[in-house]
Amino acid sequence: MQYCPICHTEYYEGQGKCSSCAWDLSLVSVGDRTPQEVLVLDRAIAWARTMWQKYDRLKAQQTPQLQPETQSQLNNLEEQLRETIREINNIKTDKSQLESEFLDLKTDSKEQLAFELSRLNTQLQQQLASLTTDSEQQLVFELSRLNTQLQQQLASLKTDSEQQLVFEVSRLNTQLQQQLTSLKTDSEQQLISQLSRLNTQLQQQFISLKTDSEQQLQSQLSQIKSNTDNQIHLLQTRLKQIENFHQEIKAFFTHNARVKSKISSTASPSTDNQLTVEDPNTSQSESEMPTKLYLSWEEHQLVEQYNNHLSTLLTRITEVSETQKSISDRSAGASQTATLEKKSRGIYGILSEGNINYLVPSKSFRITDSNYQTVEALFECRNYQKGYSERFNLLKPATVIALPGNQNWQLQERGILGF
Repeated sequence: MQYCPICHTEYYEGQGKCSSCAWDLSLVSVGDRTPQEVLVLDRAIAWARTMWQKYDRLKAQQTPQLQPETQSQLNNLEEQLRETIREINNIKTDKSQLESEFLDLKTDSKEQLAFELSRLNTQLQQQLASLTTDSEQQLVFELSRLNTQLQQQLASLKTDSEQQLVFEVSRLNTQLQQQLTSLKTDSEQQLISQLSRLNTQLQQQFISLKTDSEQQLQSQLSQIKSNTDNQIHLLQTRLKQIENFHQEIKAFFTHNARVKSKISSTASPSTDNQLTVEDPNTSQSESEMPTKLYLSWEEHQLVEQYNNHLSTLLTRITEVSETQKSISDRSAGASQTATLEKKSRGIYGILSEGNINYLVPSKSFRITDSNYQTVEALFECRNYQKGYSERFNLLKPATVIALPGNQNWQLQERGILGF
């Protein structure tokens, strides 16, 4: 079973042209062609196959509602394809005929020359046999003349055949070069179009990536700036705290000379690495010296930020409230420790510093006579006066312990509020 190399239509052996695309089927066999001729024929077949595929696609897309202009274009394209195939077939046929004629001419010239030489040789031998010794010079002259004529005739025949062959080969080569140039131009234009489209897509992707990277970098820079500002503010706060501590320590050592014996008797052995702060809410009439609060560095820093810069703590606070069961048990006289639970808009907040959980009241919370007992369970309220005291300062935060699940906490040590 054999198929046309252009449209893949089946054909029988000995068929001249394809019944579908009119391709010259005699060109299918390679035969005695040179490698260059085979290469040219392969390129011509590839081009014709591409044109036939385009024709098939256009024909497949054809519908009964085609406009006259579209139908005309399709017919023109089909006619051009057939005309091109006919031209290629004609070129191949002309080339084969020229090669055949050249071979025939070459063979006929050789046979004619051999015949003439044989005839002349016979004549010369006959004349030589009839001539006497006196006519030898005339014989030599005649032989030389005949030989010259024969050489001229042979050279003329050879020159005419070669010139005709060279002309035909040059013509065919020119036509093939033109066709190859046309195919190359179409391929290059298609390649340039694809490269242009890919370049446009790459540029769009690059611009998109660049925009996303710039936005991400801008966001990171904003976050770094915010963190840096917070760190600077925190350092300024610590510097202010250190200055305050310096003043307090200086005042403490000044006062220490007068109350050394009393401080020695009341000092706790567990106050190493703690800062001693006077309770500003205790008057001199209540004691010979201000009441001391022993705060760790972390506690003092938390108290300073809570009372003066609460906004720096808001993002770290976990809002909680005392559970209703804990309040009910205490009202019933049970001596259980207060328990707190996570609750939105709770009246207390938990801040973690290392392994310690500190409890502070909400700054907007107002302590009244009705909720005083509940607050007193978590914070010592110094100088509180019923009916008069609402606003307060944090003197020392309370501490709590997280229960399993990190959703509830239990009071560990009460804090102190000053009014």
